[in-house]
Amino acid sequence: MIRGTSSRRLLQTDRRETAPIREEEEIAAAVEQDDEIKSIKSSTSTSSVLLNPEHIALELRDSINSSLINVGVLAALMMALAGAIYTDAPESGMCIGEPLLLAEMVIAWMAMGMFFFATIGALVLYMDVEGIPSHMLLLHLSSNAQMVIYCLPHISTAIGIFLTAVAYGIDIGERGGCPFLVFGLIAAPCFVFSIVALWIVGQQRRKQLFKKYAALHNIDIVDHDGERVSLLATWADRVALSRHGFSA
Repeated sequence: MIRGTSSRRLLQTDRRETAPIREEEEIAAAVEQDDEIKSIKSSTSTSSVLLNPEHIALELRDSINSSLINVGVLAALMMALAGAIYTDAPESGMCIGEPLLLAEMVIAWMAMGMFFFATIGALVLYMDVEGIPSHMLLLHLSSNAQMVIYCLPHISTAIGIFLTAVAYGIDIGERGGCPFLVFGLIAAPCFVFSIVALWIVGQQRRKQLFKKYAALHNIDIVDHDGERVSLLATWADRVALSRHGFSA
């Protein structure tokens, strides 16, 4: 009887000692399961926010506004540069003379007009974007004509920069003589063409990136929109991506 009682006591003691261990293991497993559920929910909610059309539209709005502000500031600075050559032209030219000086003034005046349009146009389009609700922005940008309108300040600035370079090429020739005129008319546009070349390289690399991303994820995001990667307004590329459900 004594032996039976002692063995029962030992079993009860073992059960009491193992019970807290089991409870701790169950609690740890439950906490771990809760953490996994929370992480899944958070990742799902994050992805749903990123794919939310309004979230994409907000990012696009910021990108468009930043682009318009940068173009407006650049156009204002270039207008001052073109105005300097317009108001400080040489009194008498050393190569062709008055006809070429008159052409220089007309070209500089046209450049200032382009920069004026770009500066004020960027401000007008900035206000236009601010007047569009976020849930309507993607629909507003779905028209190719609307995309061209938003790119007009960029186009006007590019034309103005080219005209300013030509005017400065004429100016150095009329200040230094005919050899400098040849040099200026060749060298000045080369500065512009070097920037255009850098622009094109960036465009081609973005196009390759889109194609590579599509190939890696086995999706089709490079369609007729993706093939026309924008040269002037790079935010237009993000509009094409957002149409496929990707965050801009």
